[in-house]
Amino acid sequence: MDRPSLKPLGAWCRELFLRGAHLQGWANAPRAPPTLCWLPAFVVPTGFLTAVMQTTARGESWPIDTLCWEFTVMPLEESGFVRPPRDGGVYIRGQYLEGASWFRKDGCLQEPLPMQLVFPMSPIHFKPVRITGKRMRNRYVCPCYYYPLRMGAFVVAVDLPAGKESSDFWVKRGTAMLCTLAA
Repeated sequence: MDRPSLKPLGAWCRELFLRGAHLQGWANAPRAPPTLCWLPAFVVPTGFLTAVMQTTARGESWPIDTLCWEFTVMPLEESGFVRPPRDGGVYIRGQYLEGASWFRKDGCLQEPLPMQLVFPMSPIHFKPVRITGKRMRNRYVCPCYYYPLRMGAFVVAVDLPAGKESSDFWVKRGTAMLCTLAA
């Protein structure tokens, strides 16, 4: 996939170095998955997420098309994670909210502060679970994009608690998650 970066060369090089360091750390411990996976480190993050789903499907002997994601925004700082999730899935870090911020105390979306364009998101537990058909109430299906342009760079739809506002409120706001920023 050809995805042009919006970053200036210096910022792009710094990010490239961080990606290499993240992947090298994982390569040095091939039997153990990283405690926190930095989703923007992957050129094709959807491929990584599919692999996580396939691993769960194989381990449980479930057909992969009977699985969906369950998302839990973790109340911990990144330094608080010491091991991968015990109940399957993966902890994801490095995403940003655009058009909203995260109220850690109540675990839901909230209005951003004045002049706050993006908000660094807390780590999220991406857990593959069996599809039940039940829909949770007061949730916003937040699109996650690789780049701020949002053109052809869709990664996944993350189900988040909508807080005091309705899902329609966040849709009208254009609230989305981003893996990388323009600068």
